[in-house]
Amino acid sequence: MPPTLVINPKRGLIYVNAAGLKALPKAQCVLFVLSEKMLSVYPCDGGARDATPIRSGGANRNKPRHIRCRADFTEQMLSLMEWRHDCRYKIHGALGMMENEEILTFDLEAAKEIAYV
Repeated sequence: MPPTLVINPKRGLIYVNAAGLKALPKAQCVLFVLSEKMLSVYPCDGGARDATPIRSGGANRNKPRHIRCRADFTEQMLSLMEWRHDCRYKIHGALGMMENEEILTFDLEAAKEIAYV
């Protein structure tokens, strides 16, 4: 199963699946970087500016969690991609390398729209 990201603009949430967590086994916190219709997930130190915890705490360390996004980040993504605010978007990603560090990359143009029921 590939790393998968679900973006929920209506609720301002991002969800990285368990495969994404396994691809970054040492990462406790990440940075989400949006550039040129690509979203990259970089492992970082918890003290870094805009660092976001990616894992649930406690015994279920590898359990994915819903991550609250800043409103300006969500709006920037919606505007860039011309996405609807009332839909969710699912994107399969890939594991890559940047400066000798593993990162996840997601092509936002390959997103599949998931309508609310």
